[in-house]
Amino acid sequence: MLRKFLGENNISKCNFLAITILFVSVFGWYYMTQPVIETVLTNIEPTYSENLAIWATFYFSIIGASILGTFVSKKVSRIKFLYTWIAVGTIISLAPVLLTTASFEQILIVSLVLGASFGIGVPSFFAYFTECTVVENRGRIGSISFLIANISGPVLAILTANETNLVVVTVIFALVRGIGLTIFFLNPEKQISQQTPRNVSFLSVLRDRTFLLYFVAWSMFPLIDSFEKTLVVPHLSDLSLELVQIMNVLEPLVATLAILIGGIMCDWIGRKKIVLSGFVSLGAAYGVISFITDFEPLWYIYFVIDAIAWGLFGLIFFIIIWGDIAKTN
Repeated sequence: MLRKFLGENNISKCNFLAITILFVSVFGWYYMTQPVIETVLTNIEPTYSENLAIWATFYFSIIGASILGTFVSKKVSRIKFLYTWIAVGTIISLAPVLLTTASFEQILIVSLVLGASFGIGVPSFFAYFTECTVVENRGRIGSISFLIANISGPVLAILTANETNLVVVTVIFALVRGIGLTIFFLNPEKQISQQTPRNVSFLSVLRDRTFLLYFVAWSMFPLIDSFEKTLVVPHLSDLSLELVQIMNVLEPLVATLAILIGGIMCDWIGRKKIVLSGFVSLGAAYGVISFITDFEPLWYIYFVIDAIAWGLFGLIFFIIIWGDIAKTN
């Protein structure tokens, strides 16, 4: 049944399982980062500026390490690099357990190391996914793997959010990262075609018209949505706290369903139509609630459309489109 769903040009079961395991390991670890760091921060009660510095260090280290990872991964085998990345990342994930009586500077260093150890392997992870799939089935394969990761990651984060024992949280944190090591037993390297990659400079990527169009489109969505959320959430809190609770439950459920359906639609009608449909519907939803903000049924329509957009855009812009562009270049 699974092979029939994936359609023609199926990948091997080993590669599909390896991709899914890596998705769960990578996204599960990322989702759990917030409760882990927040548990550590409770020991020092940081000021606003210290809290901002710690999180900024974590995210900027991911970005910087990701750029560095594109160069480092060219020097070694893709699979060997992934093995090393996961193994080292699992060990580093145990670092927070040493911070039971830590200072701000020590937590800052750990945030830097955690972010860098995560970011340096992300390009290879997505490159591996691209190498194992083709345009015709990348949407469906990506949707299933991303769906499983998108469910398991937040569940793990919720389960550990109220856990105050740093040792327990850290061990679970490391185990989630270590899940990826099970791909050793699948031996996926034999399934990948060993093609000699072309050297592509960052400048040539930035000059690519297709890349720029999709990058601008993706940049606009989180920017506009974040501005909208700063207005929507306070207004909903004043209107009805129940609406806020419904939004927090309804949107993840709808987004999860949108990921699965979106993967099928991407392979069926193409990526561009899905992206355009998402922006048009999202614009209509924002327009409606801008004029009539006190009519509760309209808010449910907004929740559904916003969740669908996040599910579709997350799948396309996180998982699918960059691999498509890379394959054509």
